[in-house]
Amino acid sequence: MTVTQNVPKAKLLVTGCTGLLGSNICYNLRDSFEITGISRGPFFMNGIEHIRADFSNGEEMRELFSASKYDAVIHCAAITNVDACEKDPHQAFEINTEAAYALSRQAQSQDARFVFISTDAVFAGESEVPYKETDPVDPISIYGQTKVKAEEKILENRNSLVVRTNMYGFNWLDKESLSEWVIRSIQQGDNIKMFYDVVFNPLLANTLATSIARALHLEARGILNIGCTTPLSKYDFGREIAMRMGRPCKIQPISVDDFGFAAKRAHYMHLNCDKAQKLGISLPSIYDDIDEMLELLTLGYDRKIRG
Repeated sequence: MTVTQNVPKAKLLVTGCTGLLGSNICYNLRDSFEITGISRGPFFMNGIEHIRADFSNGEEMRELFSASKYDAVIHCAAITNVDACEKDPHQAFEINTEAAYALSRQAQSQDARFVFISTDAVFAGESEVPYKETDPVDPISIYGQTKVKAEEKILENRNSLVVRTNMYGFNWLDKESLSEWVIRSIQQGDNIKMFYDVVFNPLLANTLATSIARALHLEARGILNIGCTTPLSKYDFGREIAMRMGRPCKIQPISVDDFGFAAKRAHYMHLNCDKAQKLGISLPSIYDDIDEMLELLTLGYDRKIRG
């Protein structure tokens, strides 16, 4: 008679569990990991342990790591409002750089893997070819600078993985991601404006969550670009969603330079993801990924993730 033993799930700590990526990681990986999510605000999701805590509070984090041991930490929490970072650089560096590094040191003390969610904004956006992990960084915003400084510090620990990415999808919080805003605008027949001169290769947050899990399984380290295989402008991104929804397109192309942001935005943000694919991480085209998002919408995923 063969006796099957239950193998304990790896323990995963997810910061920013109420955010776009954090909540989708919790929802999509909860059957594969024993997940604890932390956030400053309330959070509830079946199958997820939640601890209300501030990752930037050193004392709270020391108590958290003293109380439990984690196999991996996925650090999603950050000030991601690019203009807010530009207006308050001190707070941006304090949260996005110093606190992130301090958290990585806590993970290092337990020999836990540390996954740092970075951004395509570490580049100036002036390249004529997709950005590789090895290309020199040159951020043009405070937000991008905070992420670059955090990457440098965190990569001092060889047990760390920096994921550069851009994402869209369905939020747990009552706010809209880029794709949710586009979908609502299309459904309501609104006239909207989108940038024709910002090229990126974003990934659905669900797909990104499973890609990160795959990277953990493969014990990937260093810097890794993770995005869809198809670059397009934000304007064309909106048009693709409208076309696949079968709705008339009421999207006007405009330049990002004319919008009046506080922080300067880069124009070309296409990340080369060959390294991830060669490692064995399967990445979809933007068209397949948008189809997946709209299929999830028909299945009520936008409501399910909110419980």
